[in-house]
Amino acid sequence: MNIKIFSPLGLFVFMFSFLNQASVNAAIMADYHFTSDSSASSDVEALTSAGDWEFGSFAGNNTSPQPEINAEEVQSTTGATGLTGADGDTLAEALANDAFYSFTLNTGGNTVSFSQLTFDHSFTNGAGTTSTIALFTSLTGFAEADQLADFTFTSITGDTAVVPRSLTLSSIGELQDFTSNVEFRFYLYDNSDTGSRVTHVDNVMLEGTAAVIPEPASLWLVLCGFIGFLTLKSRK
Repeated sequence: MNIKIFSPLGLFVFMFSFLNQASVNAAIMADYHFTSDSSASSDVEALTSAGDWEFGSFAGNNTSPQPEINAEEVQSTTGATGLTGADGDTLAEALANDAFYSFTLNTGGNTVSFSQLTFDHSFTNGAGTTSTIALFTSLTGFAEADQLADFTFTSITGDTAVVPRSLTLSSIGELQDFTSNVEFRFYLYDNSDTGSRVTHVDNVMLEGTAAVIPEPASLWLVLCGFIGFLTLKSRK
């Protein structure tokens, strides 16, 4: 009895799909905890690499010190990056003054899709004032209208508890199936000019998937195998 398991076209589709799907990895792509004053990411995704945590120019910062990473800055948020006197009362002012933290993900030319971004947010010496963090990426733009999300709370007693923040990225088309490097920016602002107000960011984690783009040589091997299969079949 002759049982036909694969048609020639079906075999080719199976081989190509297996080659492509076998190279997809889901992992943590960026992971910042700022322990020991470190600005490096401890991500585990092998196909991509996250750069060091960086700062904008904070051109309008009217206080000292400038933004810094200090693992001992605040006991309740050990390891947080703190900005003293966020630049501006509005997002427009924060954008104009480059008042942001940032990191860049290098895709290595692989196809990347993001799923989620999480981080911790807290505010000290801010009784009666608000602290806001607005998120942007280079793939979606850095203009005010390009904001992905913002997170705001009002400090009642002066110092706030750490608030976990989360943003789902899987529904944002620009952040799916891309190959170019991408920069994330955390713009910060509050409604006070007092230099003692400090906004903190900690435990930043970016999750997603990366897939190796099949090399031309690999695709050529699949094609040659398919042609060889057809040749043998035609000789029978």
